Amino acid sequence: MISNKNLSSEVKLDVDISKKPEKPIPVSSSKAIFLTGATGFLGSFLLNQLLHKSDANIYCLTRAANAKEGKSRLINSQQSYDLQILKLSDRVIPVIGDLGNPQLGMQPEEYDDLTAYVDTVYHCGARLNFLSSYPVLKSENVNGTREVIRFAAHKKIKTLHYISSTAIFESPEYAEKTVYESDLKISTRDMVMGYSQSKWVAEQIVLLAKKHGLPTNIYRLPFIAGHSKTGICNSSDFVCRMVIGCVQAGYAPNLNFSIDLSPVDYISRAIHYLSNDLRHLNNVYHLNNPNPMRWEILSQRIKDHGYPLISIPYEEWQHRICNMDKKARLQNAIYPLLPFVMRKWHKEQLTLLELYQHHNKPYIDCKKTIKALENSSIICPTADSNLVDTYLAYWKKIGIV
Repeated sequence: MISNKNLSSEVKLDVDISKKPEKPIPVSSSKAIFLTGATGFLGSFLLNQLLHKSDANIYCLTRAANAKEGKSRLINSQQSYDLQILKLSDRVIPVIGDLGNPQLGMQPEEYDDLTAYVDTVYHCGARLNFLSSYPVLKSENVNGTREVIRFAAHKKIKTLHYISSTAIFESPEYAEKTVYESDLKISTRDMVMGYSQSKWVAEQIVLLAKKHGLPTNIYRLPFIAGHSKTGICNSSDFVCRMVIGCVQAGYAPNLNFSIDLSPVDYISRAIHYLSNDLRHLNNVYHLNNPNPMRWEILSQRIKDHGYPLISIPYEEWQHRICNMDKKARLQNAIYPLLPFVMRKWHKEQLTLLELYQHHNKPYIDCKKTIKALENSSIICPTADSNLVDTYLAYWKKIGIV
């Protein structure tokens, strides 16, 4: 674990942003956009938004052996989430590279050409692992962000849209307190998870770049839920695995926490809208669901669908999950998360699920973001029984519940 003092010392810009900024342009007028994380869940939906709502070429940083393989990965990712881009796929251009490498792993000539051509940058790529330490995540999440800033400042100043996380409010100092989009000096006291630490450092570096003149928006995201209409989700993420695994096991922990359920279509549409309107530039936004769903209500809705789900004390649930027979354990969606739900954190020695109980968590205020979206048709769907029904129908359709 890295100390608070050492964590603050990690906040170094080390990028020259001395050039006079060019006048920002709306994304809809951009001729070229650079996107990281385009094969991820949110990145796939954001790529789709950018393709359908601009005429720009979208240059996507992609790990691959060559351009053909990179293009295939990008197209396959779109298709896996039932996103339609085939008629627009000529504007999807793979850039072979890696967030963890200098100049993002590009060849010098390609790097110079691309930084001179691109107008707008979306940094959606990150390594999401709640069990990994800060040193393990630093290369991609911190150094990668610094390299993206360097890209945005090279040759000409470009607008940067950075995807941050509400995990930066992990410190127990925020328990039962309200945190706002305007909160920029965020405490790291007793912050222990490497992912939270890496996103905190990365956001602070982005704020430094903004202070030095880089036009920037920051979007703080919670866990991302499935599509509000189709139910399509990233079935390997924490929330999906948690809910599906409980259904498969027939038991749910009796804990006092809420699930955010911010659908990916809401988040991707909101990011595009806020990034396209120059009146909303140089701000921080919270894209959480203002009305999260309480765990016990979600559990009851699952029972209403006929799934035998018994709520039991947390310690008993842990025991049952860990002591399923080998075949059931390997087939259960929670299995890869066992270290995640068993490991104890902080001085209080609580697991992550316990840390997510209401008395340990902050309330994430998003009124400023809702106000910025009020002239659009973009509204975060209410986390209610209809949304749960959509997700259950999709999971049943693909055969995982």
